Amino acid sequence: MKSGRNIGWIFLGIILLIIFASVKELGKKIDKMSTDLKSQGEKVSVLYDVVNVEMDLESKKGYLEEKKKEKQLDQQLALPVVQEFKNPQYSYKAKFHPQKNTFAVVVGDGTLKFFDAMTAQEIKSLRVPDEIINCFAYLYDGKRMVLGTKTGKIFLTDLETGQATLVDSIGSRAIARLDAGRNGNVAIGLGGDFEVSKTGSSGFVYDLNAKKVLSEYSAFFRDDFQGIAISPAGDVVAINEIHGKDRGACLFDAATGSLIKLCYHSKYSSGPLSVDIAPDGSMMAAGYAPYHVIVWNGREGSVQWLLEGHSNWVVSLDFSDDGKFLASGAGDSTARVYDLQTGKEIGRVRFPGSSTYVDSVDISSDGSLLLAAVDEFIGIYRMPKKVTSSE
Repeated sequence: MKSGRNIGWIFLGIILLIIFASVKELGKKIDKMSTDLKSQGEKVSVLYDVVNVEMDLESKKGYLEEKKKEKQLDQQLALPVVQEFKNPQYSYKAKFHPQKNTFAVVVGDGTLKFFDAMTAQEIKSLRVPDEIINCFAYLYDGKRMVLGTKTGKIFLTDLETGQATLVDSIGSRAIARLDAGRNGNVAIGLGGDFEVSKTGSSGFVYDLNAKKVLSEYSAFFRDDFQGIAISPAGDVVAINEIHGKDRGACLFDAATGSLIKLCYHSKYSSGPLSVDIAPDGSMMAAGYAPYHVIVWNGREGSVQWLLEGHSNWVVSLDFSDDGKFLASGAGDSTARVYDLQTGKEIGRVRFPGSSTYVDSVDISSDGSLLLAAVDEFIGIYRMPKKVTSSE
């Protein structure tokens, strides 16, 4: 029996030796595979590094080429400087007189200052006792101006005498934006955050002659976005977007508030930020996030022009009085001028900084000057030579 047990132990030992040898051989193979994989990994890593370097170089090359091209366009399209106004008290809310090459600007203490755009001479200042002026709009007769205050009041001012008369109070929120039509209708946008804007009306059309609100809108307006505009005739109001509707610019009947056209583009579903209406009411321009401008056919709701070029939010717009040109201002530190007969950019102003917001643009009534404003700075520039599609 003892010898049988010894044979069993010997047999078991032989099996263990065989297993050990197999495991050792397997370990060698695994080590070799690991070494091979490591070697292959190092080769792949080197290859990736080479590819990444090439891609980085290609990307950098493309970026540099794009910047070079942009710089060339800046120089090629640069509008000549007429005057520059620098003051830490100047806001971006500035606009030309409807008949003269003078302009007004809201300053930090809540007053208005008036300047000659050609000579840079200060003409006068305007204050409303116990009120802070937050925005304004010239009336088309050039003799009066409507003012919006921080306390939500509307004043009508005689520009000759400087006398301001209280017209009405639109709640307690600040009036963020104003735009006036020839018939005495004024588009009004109230400030406040997005949630506040959903609790009631934030947009209005007010009849200065009848001294009453004609129509109301549930929308969100910001001081620094041109989110509301009225046609020169005063019969149509444009709003960047309305709560509860697709995020497109809307045209409404100013008197009744009925929707005329919703101009929505699926590629720009983040919504427009700024709007303006052409002098004859046939076109509406909308500036978008993240960028670009669309000129819409206001009657059909179709795209008339897609104006590319901006690389950041487009927050201000202005049609020339003859309807042939459009100025735009954006957060890419540029103001641009487009020829609406060709759809081409024909003029540009670049401000310092990579993301300076040009919150106001305005073309003078005679079409000769462009006003572009940012905080603490207002520039007056010579408009480009007029271009026609036949040239």
